[in-house]
Order: sequence, then C-alpha cells, then structure tokens
Amino acid sequence: GWGNKTYKGWDMKNVSIVVFAIYLLFGCNVNNNPSKVAATLEGMIGEEVILPLDSFLCYQGLKEKETVNRHLSEYKLVVYMDSISCMSCGLKTMHEWDVYVGLSDSLEGVFDILFIVSPKHNELGLVKIKVLSENFKYPVFIDDKNIFSKINPCIPSEEQFHVFLLDKDNRIILVGNPLKSNKIHNLLIKSMK
Repeated sequence: GWGNKTYKGWDMKNVSIVVFAIYLLFGCNVNNNPSKVAATLEGMIGEEVILPLDSFLCYQGLKEKETVNRHLSEYKLVVYMDSISCMSCGLKTMHEWDVYVGLSDSLEGVFDILFIVSPKHNELGLVKIKVLSENFKYPVFIDDKNIFSKINPCIPSEEQFHVFLLDKDNRIILVGNPLKSNKIHNLLIKSMK
C-alpha cells in the first residue's frame, strides 16, 4: 500500500486516484492479471528516469543532428519504443503525435516530448531510413546501444508502460498513452496545470 508516503506536494490520495484511473484504463491487459498492472504502476510512480540524451543518435527532419544535452522543460513526455515493440508500427504512427508536438511548441519551456527509439542491432539501418523518410520535424533519439533500458530498470518491458510523464526532477508522475485514451490525455493536461 501507499501508507503515508507523499511525493512532491502530491498526497498519496491524489496519486492513488491517478493510479486507479490508469488501472481502469489498462484493465486486464498484462497477462490477464489486474493486480500486476496495479503493482507495476505503483512501482513506477515517483521513480526517477535517467535521460542520457547525449549518448543517443538524434534525427530531426531529413538529417542527423549532433545530439546535445539540451535544457529540458519542466515536464517531459517520454515515448519509448524498444526492440520488443513493433518498431515499424511505432515509426509509422509518429505523425499521430503532432497535436502534442504543437502543444510542446506552444508551451515552450514547460513541456517537451522525448521520442526514444531502441532498435535491435540488425534493425538500426532500417530504423534510420524510416525516421528520415517520415521527415518528422521533432527530434527522435535513437538509442543504438540500448542504454535507456539498462540504466532505467524501473521501466517494465510491457509496451503499455512505455509512455510516461516526468516532472522537473525526471520522476514519473503519470503512465499511459494519451493517443489511446481521452482520460490519459485529460490527466496529462491536468498534471501540467
């Protein structure tokens, strides 16, 4: 249970409501075991995520960029695609994130989106080609050495836990894909207010 734990001004009642709402959204998707979903979410909320962006390849538009450890906004939405995910599916749908890219542009200094792609070694060339061919205007970070998952053991292998919102201290405050749920979208917007 949560006990009397508090997190950065959030009392655990609020966090529990968020976790419960996400639990309802995920339902029985993780091996038909709802208690596993709840335990996974409980374990993720409040965990710090390390973002070694200067260790990744970076592509924006039609070219490779030199990755710099740029100043990040207070809130960061991480969209993580690993080698277990359907890589081509995820890359094909990058433009579905355009509304959040627009939100990031309008909330400069408040909200960033970090697209992190960790392909299998033998898929690296295809992923680079796909990212370039999509001509996506927002930076896409390619973790060709699978560093992100190694240094962030708090991120589960199940794909439904691979979209999450971080606060200014890079701690997870929300888990879920806003493209797949209006409830997650509303919680995302509310979290930033």
